[in-house]
Amino acid sequence: PWYYESNTNYVKERKFNSGIPKEFIYTSRETFNWGYYPEDTKMQKRIADDFVTQYEKFKEKGKGLYVYTKISGSGKTMLACCLANEIIERYGSVVKFCSVTDYLNVITEKSSEGKEQIESFKKCGLLILDDIGVQTEKKEWVSAALFDLIDERYRNLRPTIYTSNLEMEEASSNERLRSRIYRSSVPIVLPEFSVRKKLADKEMMEFMKSLRKEN
Repeated sequence: PWYYESNTNYVKERKFNSGIPKEFIYTSRETFNWGYYPEDTKMQKRIADDFVTQYEKFKEKGKGLYVYTKISGSGKTMLACCLANEIIERYGSVVKFCSVTDYLNVITEKSSEGKEQIESFKKCGLLILDDIGVQTEKKEWVSAALFDLIDERYRNLRPTIYTSNLEMEEASSNERLRSRIYRSSVPIVLPEFSVRKKLADKEMMEFMKSLRKEN
């Protein structure tokens, strides 16, 4: 693999152009604390590590990840961004981040800028498609739009990291779309535990302690 870690300007530009949320721009596997979970996560960590260190093999087969847990705030999006940041640093890949809701909004804009964005999501080296399954597919165009994106990446062996509150078999009411996701994804099932709540509680405790020190 090519390593771009020494070219900080190149890496920084790729990260900021990726659409990765600012709060996760500087995250990596080192900053993702598996110890927050109250149960063994060795298998999940191993898959995440392999995705970075063996990325060329994943890419060769068009294999991505499906990061899943029912509970919100469990670290799905953060983990996806941690891995994507390292893919940018190690391999110089073009990465794009987009929530399903935002993608559907771009579709409805029908602007030239929107069309360019859609093409970038289809053709980038690695796509993070956040919150797959939140969409309602009662409208036929929603299902068609997502299938167009996912099938394009599937057929061209372009890896995608999906995050979801739904099991892989429930990610869509469209059987063909579910099949594409299933065949191109390695699942990472995170524990049903809110890391966000734990961190919020920790921050609150530290804040209250700081107030007592000032007094």
